[in-house]
Amino acid sequence: IQDRSYVKESLILCDWLWPNLHVASGDHVGDPAVESKIFSAVTGNKVDEEGLYLVGERIFNLRRAITARERGGRESDTLPEYMFTVGLVEGTENPKCLAPGKDGEVISLKGTVVEKEKFERMKDEYYQLRGWDVATGLQTRPKLEQLGLQDIAKNLEKRGLLMVA
Repeated sequence: IQDRSYVKESLILCDWLWPNLHVASGDHVGDPAVESKIFSAVTGNKVDEEGLYLVGERIFNLRRAITARERGGRESDTLPEYMFTVGLVEGTENPKCLAPGKDGEVISLKGTVVEKEKFERMKDEYYQLRGWDVATGLQTRPKLEQLGLQDIAKNLEKRGLLMVA
């Protein structure tokens, strides 16, 4: 979803109304490939759905390289301290803090906090799925080379912000 969102944002398509107002069919599904068609038309490079996700992954990894350069890796991927200590409070959009629970049951998350240990494990899993170094949260040469971002890998390596594998 992240990769798709980044490429959609680069096309300046609104997440709230796109494609509902523009390409929705009678079944309200529309053409899920329309974004890849727009990308192909704008860039002149024929890209299918799988290719569109690859473009988004490249964009996301470029963003991550900037984040690493400006703020570092794993240590910068955190939440404000209060989210670990102050329970969720009522909000104007969802005053009862309702969310889907197990088997679709509606539950209230009011008063819950983020557990640091679970958050750190989630980061491990996320970095692994992204092909980044789990211990540091930094990108790896193989991942950047797979995405055709050798120049970015070279730049990060000069700065000591690239993991070998």
